[in-house]
Amino acid sequence: TNFKFEASDLTLYAKWKINSYLVKYDGNGQEIGRVPESKVEEFDSVITVNSPSARFVKKGYSFQGWNTKMNGSGSTYKPGDVFRLGAGDEILFAMWSPNTYQIRFLNSSKNPIPNGEFQTGGTINSAPIPVAREGYTFKGWSTKPSRIEVIDFPYTPGVTRSISLYAVWVKN
Repeated sequence: TNFKFEASDLTLYAKWKINSYLVKYDGNGQEIGRVPESKVEEFDSVITVNSPSARFVKKGYSFQGWNTKMNGSGSTYKPGDVFRLGAGDEILFAMWSPNTYQIRFLNSSKNPIPNGEFQTGGTINSAPIPVAREGYTFKGWSTKPSRIEVIDFPYTPGVTRSISLYAVWVKN
């Protein structure tokens, strides 16, 4: 701005305006539901972390809160937590943990086998070998009650539910 300078000392003062930044939520792969609305907030504001919609789903996973990094390596917040907004936009990514499912080992012998478990996207590295059954040879485990096909381990179920594995016995 131009102005006319008078014949005396003059002090000029800087005028500052606080910056505003975007606070945005990212569902990080959610399939159902909505993330909270994005908001513009001033630098150094205290931000309360919002909750997603009541039904917020990623199949096979459970919502664990929000993180400042997509891979979960940043700061983690639960809905209701607070943080101070820094000098830049902030994206909060939904954090998901894989669900755990049961493996029922169904065996024709009188010796039950304890259940196992696997996680969404996980692999079952091995399965127990049942106690010997007189007159039969154990061939492996099948995913089908017909017990025709034997699966190889490591085995990836590729499902988001509990499963049953059936012992395959062949008569000697």
